[in-house]
Amino acid sequence: MAKSKVSIVGIERSESFRSIKEGVEKALDLIGGLRGLVKPGQKVLINPSWVAPPVEPGKGCITQVEVTEAVAEIVRELGAHPIIAESSAVGVNSQKIIDASSYRNLIRKGYEVMDLRRAEIVKVPVSKGKVFKEIETYRVVREADLILPVPKLKAHDQTEITCSIKKIRVSSRINTRS
Repeated sequence: MAKSKVSIVGIERSESFRSIKEGVEKALDLIGGLRGLVKPGQKVLINPSWVAPPVEPGKGCITQVEVTEAVAEIVRELGAHPIIAESSAVGVNSQKIIDASSYRNLIRKGYEVMDLRRAEIVKVPVSKGKVFKEIETYRVVREADLILPVPKLKAHDQTEITCSIKKIRVSSRINTRS
């Protein structure tokens, strides 16, 4: 299995979007950038973490909105269509997270922000499946050309720290269209 590339970039305590975007761009450049992955015309699903409230920056429960926006803006600059989509923890209303956080402002800025709990589900055949012959997934996931995880490193009540385990790899060409 190939090793994942990780970069960590510090920024000044400035809360300005410009400094956050510059930090995101630098972090992406250190791991090879998005230019080789994102192509004009693609649908790119950007998958932040929306675990649960509180939603304020620095509280550690959701990916900071400005980080997600920076990734979405870079995707747009590369000519692709960003779709920001996630579902919250079990028992938590994802739409309430969107509404209570600055993610709602991204909708006002023209970004597509989607609560996956409300998304259409489709069945996908699993060729050569031994346990499952088909699985269910979200149509938007199936139709995405690329999935970019934008995780939040955080503590967890069951594993002490998540290290963004569920979002380790960038998934490209996940679908097997017929």
